[in-house]
Amino acid sequence: MASTPFLVAPTMKYDIVQASRLRHNAALKRPVEITHWSYDDKHEYHPDASSIKYYYPPEIGASLSKGFDTFQKLDDSADEHLGGFLKAIEALERERGQKVDAEIIAYRGMMTKIMDVPYDRFNKGFEMNATFFIEQNNDYKQQEKAQQSQQQPTRPGQPSQDLMMYWGTKGTYSVGYKFETLALLPDTWDATSREYIENRENEIVNNAAQYISVVETGVSGVKVCIAGEVDAVWSIAPDRSDPSAKPDYLELKTTAEINSDRDIPKFESKLRKMWAQSYLLGVQRIIIGFRGSNMDGTLLRVKEYHTREIPGMVVDQARRRGQREPAWDSNCCINFLGDFLQCKFCLKDFHVMTSVFCLLGGVITSRRSVSGGGRRVLEKILIQNAIRVLSSAGSSPSYSLVSLGYPEEWGIKI
Repeated sequence: MASTPFLVAPTMKYDIVQASRLRHNAALKRPVEITHWSYDDKHEYHPDASSIKYYYPPEIGASLSKGFDTFQKLDDSADEHLGGFLKAIEALERERGQKVDAEIIAYRGMMTKIMDVPYDRFNKGFEMNATFFIEQNNDYKQQEKAQQSQQQPTRPGQPSQDLMMYWGTKGTYSVGYKFETLALLPDTWDATSREYIENRENEIVNNAAQYISVVETGVSGVKVCIAGEVDAVWSIAPDRSDPSAKPDYLELKTTAEINSDRDIPKFESKLRKMWAQSYLLGVQRIIIGFRGSNMDGTLLRVKEYHTREIPGMVVDQARRRGQREPAWDSNCCINFLGDFLQCKFCLKDFHVMTSVFCLLGGVITSRRSVSGGGRRVLEKILIQNAIRVLSSAGSSPSYSLVSLGYPEEWGIKI
């Protein structure tokens, strides 16, 4: 007779930042690209690098609003799950004759969200489906988008929410679709016509075409395979014939110009997300376009940042301002990701059917559907693992646990 699934919902409350700072620093294994794939202008899958782009400096003074009325926006309401990712992995395994050596497979976006949890005090949280694979909960994502679209109407004289997303100054990761069109070429500069280079401002913006890189990496002893979109290469295409060659990828971002000290905290918060996103995939450069405050979203300047230097830059800026602590600590982000993945990885032997994590401002809520008698064993493992992580930090966290009850012999204090 089939066992009945149970729903378990513990909520563990503790200071994530303190716990992640005090333990030993986890190391992120250097990401190594193992394969890639492309989506074309119709968002159709291709097992090649046909959608890879090349960076060429955009024209300063260009409008980030131009072409908004003809923007060909990808409809991402359908739940694609990990379809393209799994196709790429399957093809690679057939070519190699062996399986990818990974304990967790996930898109870069989900790993970035987890890394950002210790400092993300303003986000509304997120949900993910986590078994061997970790992916964003599409229903939750669509509900969040609907709530954002129902926000109070734009004030007179202010740009709309959709236009700000087109600029790249609204949303979590500052993706500027227009800026990408202004700064990218379909081929190397010497193989691209001057006419195309000088008329990029008039190109129709389409965000369906994407180039996806897949890397093997790891943190805290957990082997991870991550896929993420790469905006462009710096100069030349990656040398596929040399496995040791590191692709010179870059990310493109946009943000409002920094006009006063009051703008610095917001910019440093964006830098944290940009750093985490690039660091996970081994992207070496981030090109940021700064826009003006006018309704046209004029591109004022462009600055290049090296991913590995950003955490130290934030620390130096804090010292110059006489602050005791920087706005964020990269080690804290990596430590939390490692702790989270270790907690997730310990579930693999307990027949977990589904796991949904919801993270928000230092509170982790985990809802799990587990088969039959293994439920209590799994609950005990989950809670003890959380206590182990926090105890190693030397902290004395308080817990608020909500579930179906815990036996006294577990020794769990509520």
